Amino acid sequence: MVVVIDDIHWADPALLDMLDHVATFSSGSPILLLCLARPDLLEAVPSWAVPQPNRSILALERLDDVESYELVAALDPRAELNQEERRRAVRVAEGNPFFLEQIVAVSATGADASLPPNVHAVLAARIDRLKQGERSLLGLAAVAGQSFRRDEVVELMDGADRP
Repeated sequence: MVVVIDDIHWADPALLDMLDHVATFSSGSPILLLCLARPDLLEAVPSWAVPQPNRSILALERLDDVESYELVAALDPRAELNQEERRRAVRVAEGNPFFLEQIVAVSATGADASLPPNVHAVLAARIDRLKQGERSLLGLAAVAGQSFRRDEVVELMDGADRP
């Protein structure tokens, strides 16, 4: 039996406990339990990051530019996007395959190759789950720009009202 559960980083603790129980007590049974999650699950449930018999964690890295262009080609087999649109999609997605898929889908309709509204909604939901201090820090980092040094954010923190 193969059981695939996607987005378990959204799961409540009871489901996570049940999955852990199944994984622990089903050894010797022909079960593949595949749980897909964002890395923040391992921060929320550190016990899942601990090596255990019959369990593996496979962390996927962002796509590099070559892989991103290959994915764009697969998503746009009729080459509806021109080279500039493809370059922009790869740049905006920053190696995130979900973002890239959504950008290509929206761009193929002739719309701008920025992050589509559904991707903004996913990001907003993730930001909403952050603690207040983390959200404040994220806001300050956003002021510093896409690329920044730690001391730049610390300087902004010194001038900001703290919650």
